[in-house]
Amino acid sequence: MIKITTNGGELRNEYKVAIDPLLGMIHSGRFKLKFSHFPQEEGFDSEIVQGWETWIPAGGWSSWISGGCSRCDISLYTEEGTHIFTRTWDAILDGDKLEKAFSFFCKANPGCKGIIIGPHDGAWGHWVDSARKGTECLIIEGSKKQFTQLEKNYSKYANCTLLNHIVTVDGEDVTWYTTDKGYSDSVLPGISEKFNQVDDIFEETLPSKSINEIIREHEYEKFDFLHLDLEGYDADLIMGLEYFPKLIVFENEHCIESGKYDSVINFLKKKGYNIIEDNIDTMAIKY
Repeated sequence: MIKITTNGGELRNEYKVAIDPLLGMIHSGRFKLKFSHFPQEEGFDSEIVQGWETWIPAGGWSSWISGGCSRCDISLYTEEGTHIFTRTWDAILDGDKLEKAFSFFCKANPGCKGIIIGPHDGAWGHWVDSARKGTECLIIEGSKKQFTQLEKNYSKYANCTLLNHIVTVDGEDVTWYTTDKGYSDSVLPGISEKFNQVDDIFEETLPSKSINEIIREHEYEKFDFLHLDLEGYDADLIMGLEYFPKLIVFENEHCIESGKYDSVINFLKKKGYNIIEDNIDTMAIKY
């Protein structure tokens, strides 16, 4: 009597709820429909807009596009405010193509562990659901502001080790392009300018840490997955790896713009990876 469709339209992350006309015979009033952007949990904080709500009658429907993240819980209430149900978001059922694949990989490989670099505050990413449900993760964020928020959100998870490092291949000092919020911080020039006013971007010379050194220090030589969101540095880091997991997910958008995407794809194919592309992200997996 209540039909929910997730990611079913042409638009990415679209949610649609339809109420059967028969419910009008059971309850005469309208229903309040609430979409909650990201499954919220006690102690989890984010600057992201949290959702949207509307009223619909029996026989009616409503839809919502949740923007750049697929996570959305759906709740229904009577006009008087009585809670009918909440349909909790599930990565394997509701995520985008790569989110479903990533979550399935973690569930199908119990005891797997991986490295996440560039998680921002941990509010979104293909890895989020798995990390919150117990998958062992080494989570590394370069932005000080984003890392502070990340700690608030993930310090309670014993399976997550949090590190505040700028990660590079060689571990040398770098020019760090940063902003007040820290969402588009990068070791590459020109990336932050796409999302911020030039006057809001600051340059600092800061130490970095080598990805391979981090892997050795934390005894992650035999890790299972690597998830990257490095604002254009993804290709460089992948091609500088000394240790290779079964699964790699990275943002391809800036790699394409810089002309490095074809190189990293050819590199991965030579290493035996199969490639899956979905919008601005790419997954490389070894069977």
